Amino acid sequence: MTSRPEDPTTTAPAPGDQIVRIRAAVAAMRADMDGEDASNPTVRFCFALVRLMELAADDAAGIEAMNARTAERAARTGGDGHTWSMHRPEFAVALEMAAAYEEGQAG
Repeated sequence: MTSRPEDPTTTAPAPGDQIVRIRAAVAAMRADMDGEDASNPTVRFCFALVRLMELAADDAAGIEAMNARTAERAARTGGDGHTWSMHRPEFAVALEMAAAYEEGQAG
C-alpha cells in the first residue's frame, strides 16, 4: 500500500481506513481479554499478538504521516511528492488478523 491521491473512482480502502480497522480490532480484542489470567502462557501469547498488531498499525500511521508531510513539502517547493511504501509484511498480517477477528465476531 502506498498513499494515493484522493480519487472518487478508487474502490480500494485508503491505508488510513485499514489502520483504523486494525486499531478497532485491537481495542475489541483487549476488551475480550480483560480479566484473563495474565500468568497463563496462552493468554500472554494472545496479548503479545495483539501488541504486534498495534505496533504494525502505529508504524503504518507513521508512514502515512511522513507521506502527508512529503506531499505538503512538494506542493510548497515543487518536488516529485515521493511517498514511502507501506508494503510491510507485519501490516498485512495485522490486517488479516483483524479480518479473522471480525469474521469470528460476526458468527
